[in-house]
Amino acid sequence: MAQRFSSAALRAPAYASHPRPLLPSFACVRLLATLSKSQPCSAYLERTHPDGDAKPGSTVAETLARFSKSTLATYSRPQLLFTRGQGLDLYSAADPSTNQGKSERKYLDFSSGIAVNSLGHADAQIAQLAHEQSSRLIHASNLYHNEWSGELANRMVELTHQHGGMGIKSGSEPQLGALKVFLANSGTEANEAALKFARKSGKVLEKPGQTKTQLVSFTNAFHGRTMGALSLTPNPKYQAPFAPLIGDVVTGRYNSHEGLDELINENTAGVIVEPVQGEGGIYPASVEWLQAVRKRCDEVGALLIFDEIQCGLFRSGTLWCHSSLPTDAHPDMVTMAKPLANGFPIGAVLMRDSVAKLIAVGDHGTTFGGGPLASRIAHHVLGRLSDPKLVESMKKASEHLFGRLRLAVEMFPDLVHDRPDEGRPSPRGKGLLVGLSMAEPSYAGRVVALARERGLLVLTAGSDAVRIIPSLIVSKEQIDQAVDILESCLLVLRQELAAEKESSSTTKVGAVAAADNLGPSSTSPSLEQKRGYSTQAAAAEQGDSTVRSLYEALIDLGESWPKDDLRPDVHFGKEIISAAKRSLLVRPSSNEETLKRLTEKELDQTRQALEALRAIKGSQVLNEFPLPDKISRPASSPKYYERLLNTLDKAAKGKSVSLGWKERLDMFFGRK
Repeated sequence: MAQRFSSAALRAPAYASHPRPLLPSFACVRLLATLSKSQPCSAYLERTHPDGDAKPGSTVAETLARFSKSTLATYSRPQLLFTRGQGLDLYSAADPSTNQGKSERKYLDFSSGIAVNSLGHADAQIAQLAHEQSSRLIHASNLYHNEWSGELANRMVELTHQHGGMGIKSGSEPQLGALKVFLANSGTEANEAALKFARKSGKVLEKPGQTKTQLVSFTNAFHGRTMGALSLTPNPKYQAPFAPLIGDVVTGRYNSHEGLDELINENTAGVIVEPVQGEGGIYPASVEWLQAVRKRCDEVGALLIFDEIQCGLFRSGTLWCHSSLPTDAHPDMVTMAKPLANGFPIGAVLMRDSVAKLIAVGDHGTTFGGGPLASRIAHHVLGRLSDPKLVESMKKASEHLFGRLRLAVEMFPDLVHDRPDEGRPSPRGKGLLVGLSMAEPSYAGRVVALARERGLLVLTAGSDAVRIIPSLIVSKEQIDQAVDILESCLLVLRQELAAEKESSSTTKVGAVAAADNLGPSSTSPSLEQKRGYSTQAAAAEQGDSTVRSLYEALIDLGESWPKDDLRPDVHFGKEIISAAKRSLLVRPSSNEETLKRLTEKELDQTRQALEALRAIKGSQVLNEFPLPDKISRPASSPKYYERLLNTLDKAAKGKSVSLGWKERLDMFFGRK
């Protein structure tokens, strides 16, 4: 896995002894990518996981074709067939004839089934528990009690007192009857229930001559696809095919105080809002705005509903997304679903007792909601998600992810927009619900596709965002790999855009030239012009020859680089080739080998990189400088770092023995 170079994060790789030591991938990327100030990872430029490459007649192709004849196409799906998972890894079936003889491909899943699999795929404990419960009791209907739906409700209430939420400060003693739970089957069903409860509340509280039935949602919201939830999802793409929807629904502007008193009025029964909008683009609500909404709801007797289906249950770092907020920004009801049973269908509404008292027997119901199998799995998952060790690990993972993404944003200001003054900072979000706004809406979908073709699954959100929502068990190494892939994807996108621009420019120039040739004033170039052109062409040809020579030398070096039999996962030679293509080719992701024109300085830096790599491969560098004590030496290869450090010193002509890693690399790339 390619890693970003950081002097603070240097660690000795556990390479076994080898007569020709391997250089870490971060050094390869930075030794060869000489053409920009801050270098993104270029180890994933090549497409390794193509969509739909199964040949006609193969098992995969025939299976997908058969499914397409019987399955309603409500989703636009790539031609992938996932068959199994483990942790953050997903495996798709593949045609061996187009996949180097292998029958599956592995993907790193940073979509979590759209924020569902918080404990990862195929969790062993959940699988065992599901097996046990399904052999005892799966369904008995809600006409009777079962032993797990009540336990799940109890755990949810107790955890809310412990962590805070629903008007309760964290660490409070549990109060029996303060909160109640309704169990459903999905997120949209949970929202439907909450909206029904709000309407029932309005009818109970409305005064003579008043119609207290109005429901309020906000711009960019997504609350589900059933008729009620859809009516409060103000997106024409989702609503238009099914109009007319339910009536007496109004839409306010998210995070805006303007007109709030008119929006939420005496006729309002309920207000639904996402503390962090997920599908709408990863936009967190401000605390002050949520407090203002809460205050206005209290003034007019409206119920406040927080839709935490995507942002709740520790996805944002706390039990509820609002757990850490002041209690005067808490809701009357909170809806949840996605990660509650880690992929097993379930949804729920947690409500204050003041709401529960308004709901009578028979007001609402569900056939499958609260069944013993789903409830037992959810009870287990809630216990796991609330483990302090996991919560702490998740917070550290969030900090690392945001840190890596901030660096990526700095590298690609032309592709990723960071606009805090416009309410569109990048990265943004909370916990492990993260978004990046692209400079153009079309870029988001392209980055998602490029990432998938390199083995990483991420999503879009809103009109222009890339959504990153890994499982809460994600490791630092997996975050590094994911961001490395995203950086490579942005490099490819940049090259594609440059190629499109060049193609467009060439077409225009060609059209102008053709028009000139047809014109009556067209004349032959003068002798001086011919001589000048010949001189420039000769210089350009000589420069092209030099670049070609360097490029071929780097490719040969990469192809001949020895592999470490004890570390078959390390392909340093491939990284040399990938970085050489990125640095020296106009379109590194295509099969066309059109070379870049380099300045003399760039040519010199490339020569130094080639010389340095040859010196490392040939073990020709003398150990003139001592190894810093703070860098641990692999016992199996004690001279590894001396060779690397001294090669950098040699290339940079450094003379001081006190130079640190950062200073050495700065000198090597000509910054000092």
